[in-house]
Amino acid sequence: MGGAYGHLMHLHEDLDLTFADLNRVFKLAGEGRLEGATEKTDGMNLVFTFDMSAGKLLVARSAGDIKKGGLDAVAFAGRFAGRPGDVVAAFQEGFETLRLALGDIPEHVMQDVFGERGDVWYSAEVIDPSCPNVIRYDDRCVVLHAHGSFRLAADGKVHGEPAAPGIEVLRAHQDIMVEALVPARRRLHMPHPFAGKARRSTVVRAQEGVSELLSDAGLNKSCTFRDLIARRMRQSGGLRGLPGDVTDAIIARATGVPGAMTLTQVRKLAGPDTRVQVDNFVSMEKELASSVMRSVEMIVYRFSVELLRGMRSVMVNDHKAEVSRLREEVRKALPTLGGAVRGCHLDKLHDLSDIDSSAEGIVFRFGGRAYKMTGAFAPTNQVLGAGRYGRTQPD
Repeated sequence: MGGAYGHLMHLHEDLDLTFADLNRVFKLAGEGRLEGATEKTDGMNLVFTFDMSAGKLLVARSAGDIKKGGLDAVAFAGRFAGRPGDVVAAFQEGFETLRLALGDIPEHVMQDVFGERGDVWYSAEVIDPSCPNVIRYDDRCVVLHAHGSFRLAADGKVHGEPAAPGIEVLRAHQDIMVEALVPARRRLHMPHPFAGKARRSTVVRAQEGVSELLSDAGLNKSCTFRDLIARRMRQSGGLRGLPGDVTDAIIARATGVPGAMTLTQVRKLAGPDTRVQVDNFVSMEKELASSVMRSVEMIVYRFSVELLRGMRSVMVNDHKAEVSRLREEVRKALPTLGGAVRGCHLDKLHDLSDIDSSAEGIVFRFGGRAYKMTGAFAPTNQVLGAGRYGRTQPD
């Protein structure tokens, strides 16, 4: 996903999660009971709705497109002026695929799914072999996502996901949509369920990693990831000697606590005598937080590699050949990268055998929110991106 929908979080990016939550996710994955788990695709994202009052499909690629009310066919075509022809063609075909697929759905169903004026939006991915990202799919299609729906209010603000996303309603009318696409030789995929399970040993290893981390930090499972960052920040030398209220304010701001002071307010609270120390800590707080969360990230990463091991994308015809290609591309890219860049990405990959999935990963729900697990896809994407485009920072 991404694009107009926004960033879909990895587990370690949600600082409100507790370590008990994380262990629960591991347990559910071990039992094959992750809520709404579906394949995550490596295509080109867009969001869409259907304005029943105007009788037309509307799509968006960015938050700006959404604020404008979405783009119809003409505006969408103009959105890609100057882009490579294969990308333009892929998006235009994706638009037409959605338009045709929805054309024969009963009106009352369309109103239930999209609202009278198209205020409910859904996420989709355009897949086209002519313009691949990392994974090379064989299918040319549009994939509807099970997650990522949102309601656009009259004030132009996004107000979370609807209580009953309509993708499952559309799934009940899949035959109608497929039939509508036959003459145009286009394909539409509904979200593909992921039924994999993590081995018990994988679950135990991950949960033991959590216990070791908590023991080392002097925390318990009810603590959040934010609590871990706060604990490590208090233990760092950068805050030593500061008044307690100043330290509390700095940490609250640095960890994103709702209602926390702004930096200007923190500086005022600190006063002139300690302002330099405050500024010095602020300059390193992001790096420190990232370093602290690296331990959680690695636990989740190793777990997801094993959970997704052998996962086959429904849009890749030859799973083994695609896995072999990905491994070989990473192997070839490594000598072209500087040592620091290689270390940044390859501290995750134990070896190339970690690359063992022809899918990007999975998306699932936990506690009312959508998360992703992508296993070895993330470092693969980073290594190949650094080799091709000179990127040196993780995506």
